[in-house]
Amino acid sequence: MKESILACLREAGGAGKTPAEIARELGVLKSRVQSWFSSTGKKCPGVRKVGTGRWRFVD
Repeated sequence: MKESILACLREAGGAGKTPAEIARELGVLKSRVQSWFSSTGKKCPGVRKVGTGRWRFVD
């Protein structure tokens, strides 16, 4: 799950993506992606919140 989400965020560029957009691309429930961001995602280096419900990957 981690690698798939990070790949989506890298692909999105500076604009980032919402958990709903990522869930649609990966074919998983939005709640699973939101849960990932609230627990694991905020601890991952490079993953930054850029707005309300929008995340991006920073190198």
